[in-house]
Amino acid sequence: MKLVNTAAADKLNNAIHFPWWMDRWAITGCVLLLWSAALTFTVYLGADVDASMIVLMICLGLVTLMVLLGWRALVQEAQESAVRTTTLLAEALRAEAEFVIISDAQFKLIYASEGLKRYIGDPQLLARGRWEDIMHALGSDDWAIMELQGALAAGKSRREQTQIYNRFGHSHDVSLEVFPLAAPKGVFVTRALLFNEQEASLQLQSVKKILYHFIDALPLPAMLSTPEKKFLHANRAFVDMIGADEYQEFYEETTDVFMDKGQQLATPDEPRRFISIRWRHRGGFNTERPTLSCIMSVDLRMPVVMTVALPPRQNDLAESSDPADIDRAMVEVWLNALEYAPIAIAFLDKQGAVTQSNKSFCALSHKQERHGWNIFDCIAGNYHDALRKEMTHIAKHHPKHPIPVDVAIRGDDTTALLYLSSMGVGHEGFVAHMVDITQQRKIEQRMVQSQKMQAVGQLAGGIAHDFNNLLTAMIGFCDLLLMRHVAGDPSFPDLMQIKQNANRAANLVRQLLAFSRKQTLQPEVVNVTDILADLSHLIHRLIGEHIHLDIVHGQKLGRIKADAVQLEQVIINLAVNARDAMVDGGNLNISTRHVTVNEKHPIDSSLQSASPEDDITPGDYICIEVQDSGQGMSRDVMDKIFDPFFTTKGMGEGTGLGLATVYGIVKQTGGYIYLKSEIGKGTTFSIFLPEIAEEEVATIIQQKVQDDERQGQDLSGVGTILIVEDETPVRMFSVRALKNKGYNVLEAEHGKKGLEVIEAHDGKIDVIVTDVMMPHMDGPTMVNEVRKTHPDMKVVFISGYGEDVFIKNYGEAREFHFLPKPYSLKQLAAKVKDVMDGGK
Repeated sequence: MKLVNTAAADKLNNAIHFPWWMDRWAITGCVLLLWSAALTFTVYLGADVDASMIVLMICLGLVTLMVLLGWRALVQEAQESAVRTTTLLAEALRAEAEFVIISDAQFKLIYASEGLKRYIGDPQLLARGRWEDIMHALGSDDWAIMELQGALAAGKSRREQTQIYNRFGHSHDVSLEVFPLAAPKGVFVTRALLFNEQEASLQLQSVKKILYHFIDALPLPAMLSTPEKKFLHANRAFVDMIGADEYQEFYEETTDVFMDKGQQLATPDEPRRFISIRWRHRGGFNTERPTLSCIMSVDLRMPVVMTVALPPRQNDLAESSDPADIDRAMVEVWLNALEYAPIAIAFLDKQGAVTQSNKSFCALSHKQERHGWNIFDCIAGNYHDALRKEMTHIAKHHPKHPIPVDVAIRGDDTTALLYLSSMGVGHEGFVAHMVDITQQRKIEQRMVQSQKMQAVGQLAGGIAHDFNNLLTAMIGFCDLLLMRHVAGDPSFPDLMQIKQNANRAANLVRQLLAFSRKQTLQPEVVNVTDILADLSHLIHRLIGEHIHLDIVHGQKLGRIKADAVQLEQVIINLAVNARDAMVDGGNLNISTRHVTVNEKHPIDSSLQSASPEDDITPGDYICIEVQDSGQGMSRDVMDKIFDPFFTTKGMGEGTGLGLATVYGIVKQTGGYIYLKSEIGKGTTFSIFLPEIAEEEVATIIQQKVQDDERQGQDLSGVGTILIVEDETPVRMFSVRALKNKGYNVLEAEHGKKGLEVIEAHDGKIDVIVTDVMMPHMDGPTMVNEVRKTHPDMKVVFISGYGEDVFIKNYGEAREFHFLPKPYSLKQLAAKVKDVMDGGK
């Protein structure tokens, strides 16, 4: 802990100071005094004293010395422990704050954390040790400093939001908090926490927004300023009155637009003033207006002055000293502001009856009348109790700040934030401001949903990655055993069972990767009509005899690029889902058609996307529709139907992964999925998959022919291969598999070790086969280092994640080959042979 003021730091030691009799000199004096007394007693008694008495006195002195020294050691340890605790307290405060200051009752600094140096670069200023000097150097506004200093003087806690500046002139919104320590007395802590807009006082931001909207809606020229005449805001009418394009471009203080620089607006001592002001026009002339200036009672960081220029026809009021005339002018201004304000404003009596409201409030509440109805008439019933509770609290305590209450408007899905405030002590009733936050809540829900999906996807992807490593070793060693135990061997059936079950486990892992969109797809040119024709018999068996299946094939359909197996999985999952929705039987219709999506031909507006972020791009699509006549879904269920692990089935009857997997496969294929459902009328899922051009079809087919020709080739070869893999079983299998095919194989357990192996090897390394994710150094980093000296090095990346996920992180422009886990011996040998021969 850094003590910046030694004199003030002594106050901290008072809490853990020793009593006088525990001081080392006091202990020594006590022992000497005791021994002196024993010696005097011995001399006084002379020869008659028994020698045992002398020994006893000496022993007593030694015991006393040992006890006092031991007690001293215990207290010393307690002191050191207290100092450590104080140090830890300071470090803990510093860990969660931008900086921490500890000061005494005279505002002298005792402690300042290192974080303060980011804001104040003057060591002499820190050495002077005055709390208020530091606050002013940070650029905090005077209002916040005054409030915090008052709290310190009164020994109370307080928090203020303000803006501070670092030594480079960059501003930061922070929350400054002061609080006293229980012991020692007279010591205070000040800490600065970064001020997050989303976590900040919604009330403060909303009041600002309402106030600015209020001024903007006034039909008369109006501006806002501080009591120190610092300009805050002005409406369009004010800008036009002084002939400016934008008010920010030429002044910062209100006096810049006064012909008379000494003009005095409303002050806290005189909160209402009706005066005549000559306003300075940019064109060189001036215009004189009767002007109303008053202090606004809103909870900003300091009082705010509202100044309104009235029409010239009311000049007779400018010279009037009659309070009634001033009040009449103010009433006119406020009524105009109330009527034209874009914020919903109303006045309520103590029972919640609306006595006056503006157009915006009526529109948001779906009411035609401006008064004569109760606020509870437009609020959904499940929000009544919370609203009544806040009204009772406000009527009893008259808080200075508006109280926000979340409500829902009856009759639609509008969500609003209702700000209630008291009309003041001695006045019954409330002022209500209502803001439509429907879109804001939807955005918040989307963010929460997106974060949830991302977290679940990362979890599933991580689990699947680890399982793929295990499955690679299982499948690989099975292949090695099958080379020695061929068909006819007694062990052959058992080995095949192990391999088949490992492959089944791999399929389950693909499901986990599907909805996290990290699976490895094997896209090919696909004819949707052929896939549905092949699946028709399987779907018949899955849905049962009580459901009628009707498949309608579209005419002149193009082809798509997709993984055929995964596309079949999508259709099967939707068919099974439809079957479960038709317990008593019904109709299942599967149809396909060509769809062109553009501005003139948008998709059906009744279709709901699986995710709010899914905006379909214009283009040609093949649409696959799966429609059932089941029980349908409510809106709440539709919003959650694609969430992983969400299911409408009973306990133990569903995993909740079916539709999440469908969504993941469709999105990874580059498509979109929509649904439409109505209770009692069934559900329709519409899948839009991008249609590919004919020239692209020809290229893909030709590439597939070349790949098929390479499948039948001899997989043995010569050359040196480096295997870099952190999973020992996977590495052992890969090394043995390639050695069996005739290759010279080197191995390393991570990227750094791989670089060492390459540097130590005298000959040429033909291919590097490396895992992507490894400790110490990952595969891509290692390859980047290798290619600095061997730019033509051939590389095969292996990973439990999909190739497209890897490409996104590694870059599409770089040349590499990819082998997804889990892989078999044949797949590994074929990939290495293909790379050695220069193929893709």
